[in-house]
Amino acid sequence: MKKLNVNRVLDLHQSDSSESLAIARLANCNIGRFGFDRRTPLFIKNKANQKSVIRYGFGNNGSIKKLHRHAIALNYDSMNELDVKPDQDVDLIVTKATLTQQIDWLLHHSDLNVRLSMRFALLELD
Repeated sequence: MKKLNVNRVLDLHQSDSSESLAIARLANCNIGRFGFDRRTPLFIKNKANQKSVIRYGFGNNGSIKKLHRHAIALNYDSMNELDVKPDQDVDLIVTKATLTQQIDWLLHHSDLNVRLSMRFALLELD
């Protein structure tokens, strides 16, 4: 399984910062053939306090100048959940989210519509 060690968190551009988008931007060398696929749910874990989030991975569209191989750009809410601050040294691990992690994230999502949709979908499996 692909695993990325991240040592720097940067602010995500304002156009990507909506909570409903749930985006994490990585350096383009970490996306594609040698890294994670675009739009893959990524499990981002802070090794210092064991807090985690799931965000969809995208490459850098050119809006983030300091984004390098061991950096990630997150929105304010993601940084708050992970208890990290922008432009400071961090110790994060990024992996592809498993199916159970994705289901758990959707069941406890902050948006009520997402939570209800996921619960109805699970009820339909019977």
